[in-house]
Amino acid sequence: MRTLRWLHIWAGLAASLMIVVISVTGILLVHRKELQLSQIMIPMQQSGKTSDIDAWSGASLSDGSLIVAARQGVFVREAGEWRLAIPEQGRIVVRGDHRIWAGTRGGLYVSEDQGVNWYKTDAIGDIRALSLERDIGYAASTTALFRIRGSKVSEISRFPRGFAEVRQIIAGVGRITLVTKSGIVEFGESGELLNVGPRVAGPSKVELQKLIADLHAGTLFGSWYLVVVDATAVSLVLLTLSGLGIYAIPRWRKRELKRKCQASLPDNA
Repeated sequence: MRTLRWLHIWAGLAASLMIVVISVTGILLVHRKELQLSQIMIPMQQSGKTSDIDAWSGASLSDGSLIVAARQGVFVREAGEWRLAIPEQGRIVVRGDHRIWAGTRGGLYVSEDQGVNWYKTDAIGDIRALSLERDIGYAASTTALFRIRGSKVSEISRFPRGFAEVRQIIAGVGRITLVTKSGIVEFGESGELLNVGPRVAGPSKVELQKLIADLHAGTLFGSWYLVVVDATAVSLVLLTLSGLGIYAIPRWRKRELKRKCQASLPDNA
């Protein structure tokens, strides 16, 4: 019986630790966008060691150099050697006739000397898409649409809150088409909204994996459900910590009382 009691205690302690970890990380994941957790980089290796880059986009130059946008930043290869040119998480790299453009999580950068020096433009925010032809084109961040004319960049439209992620920009005659996560959105050359679509007939379908992930993260039912998830997670943490206290505090007090009683006994030596 004593063995079973100790087995129950230590198994409960291990489970309590996991409950705290799952609850705290669950709260962080629910609010990952507000907390901007994806922008926080945590070193996972000892200093002095190397690691592979997570590359997303690249462009070759006329002199044989190569520019790559990666999670760790924007890198340039010159004469066989790599160097970090922009220490921000890279999204996309596009080569124009006279300039090179790099979209990062912090904004849009341009280089006029084959990637040697980079300058940040007025396009700020997380650049998700870039369309360029002869140094004329458009860039889209998570919050706005920008026009590129030579080396000048200007905002032409501000997206409403909750605008879908832009995946591609198609520049046409008299309109700019954005391919987004929620469909096609068309703007005029001055930034006015022209059209949104298309809509498909019948009920929408979603992957079971995404449905389960949204249910776990609390994004399936709206903002009110996030409050329920937070309250539940905090309650689990409090229940776990209070349970540990209920178990440990009486035993600590009993041990202290026993020590004091032994110290008060007369020395029979």
